[in-house]
Amino acid sequence: MHLYEFTLPAGYDVSIRHSTSGYNKPFVSIISERTSVRDWEDKVLIEGSCDSETKIEILASHLFFHPIDDFQISYERKERTDCCVLTEENPSVEDLNGNFDFDYYIESKVIGWADGEKTTTPMNYFVNSQDGSIMFTQETMVSSFGEYKGGGMEADAVLWFPNGQLVAYVYDKSSEIRRAITLDMNQTRGNIMGVNIMRVQEFLDRAPRSGLTPARLPKLSRWLDHSDGYAYMADDDSAPGGKVKFTGYLAHENALATSPLSSFGFMVGFLKDLSGTSRQLVYSNFEMSDGSYFNVHLEKFEKSCASFLAAGYKKLTLAGYTGNFSVMTEEDVKDFAEKQEGFDEELKALMKKMNACKGNMECLTPLKKEWVELTRRRENSVFDLPSDPTHTGIAGTDFKTEQQRIRAKMLNLSKVMIDKELECDRKRRAARACAHAGSGGCSAIEESLRHCKKEYELLEDQHYKLECELAQLMGWEDMMDDCP
Repeated sequence: MHLYEFTLPAGYDVSIRHSTSGYNKPFVSIISERTSVRDWEDKVLIEGSCDSETKIEILASHLFFHPIDDFQISYERKERTDCCVLTEENPSVEDLNGNFDFDYYIESKVIGWADGEKTTTPMNYFVNSQDGSIMFTQETMVSSFGEYKGGGMEADAVLWFPNGQLVAYVYDKSSEIRRAITLDMNQTRGNIMGVNIMRVQEFLDRAPRSGLTPARLPKLSRWLDHSDGYAYMADDDSAPGGKVKFTGYLAHENALATSPLSSFGFMVGFLKDLSGTSRQLVYSNFEMSDGSYFNVHLEKFEKSCASFLAAGYKKLTLAGYTGNFSVMTEEDVKDFAEKQEGFDEELKALMKKMNACKGNMECLTPLKKEWVELTRRRENSVFDLPSDPTHTGIAGTDFKTEQQRIRAKMLNLSKVMIDKELECDRKRRAARACAHAGSGGCSAIEESLRHCKKEYELLEDQHYKLECELAQLMGWEDMMDDCP
């Protein structure tokens, strides 16, 4: 008697048949939660569940003295059509309080080597097959990155939108407010998902005929002997003039998934080959020109439903507009970085001069105004960076325009305040000198000083209102005192 046990993942049905080439054919039974077939001979369909795994047992027995000859079991899995049926993309970054649905679950392992140090990180997440958006739940965040216990924030979920924007949905314990915090704006670190798709297409076009030997799979990989590897050389975006070797392995078994996208998943997962067939990209490896490498290994890819209702979360942005490096040339990025370093050096030099003034307002005033103008030039150099024309709202040009308008008002007002501060300082010194002389007749000077102070206080109020306006744009006005 022989007992064979199988586990069918949630979201699938399976067709199973058995065969034997020997004369002594066994008596075979198959049992699952929904199906029981005794004296099983023909192909049988086992229905799975949308929500849980299905256990399958096959019992083969006979009354002969000889063992069962060449007993084989073959099967074909098929997605259930009634599970996680998504026909629409998730809400965009314009609707962070929407309802987000996901229909696949991916477990992977990310390994990197740089500067003599190796890092290994699990990366487990749900993905929407219609737009490629990714969700880390509380559970998958802990399994991927460990438990976070700081900052007074409890994370409910992190969503990675197709445009590269990361939004953390958290509970702010100190303010007792749920917040949707934008962590990565306007693809400041490059369009990671877009690069993924671009690399996949390059891989499909170039790797099969490149003649390069692919990097080896990890020794204990489940895809050894069950996948084919290909490699090609591409430009290294991080090192102008350098090259990076990209290796990808495609599983022999096609992906049991459908999608309008050419690929989804971070560096592993689903892709369509040049014939349009759904495939599994099970291993990706980047070997950089400096000897460092980065690879992702697919551990699990299955149908699985998940949803996140983001209603009631207050929008908050941790970063301002920083441009879109993904649409800039390497030379443009290099020139921009050099300009920013130049601004930083000028600001450091100005700070030294201001410290040397030792509080003397006549000395400080022109330097402070120079500081404001240098800050304006530095900010404008960022605002002048290109935007992705497909982005709007908090991730694109509307946010950029509004932030630039408020910051320009604040800087202009700062210069007026610097002049007013000098004016008040001069009147303060005049009033002090008059009082020290003891000749009387100082009331007019003192009244002028009081009037100057009131004017300065009004300017401070105007500046604080602008700070509140900027805070409201960023979503953290509730953290400030007395914002209107």
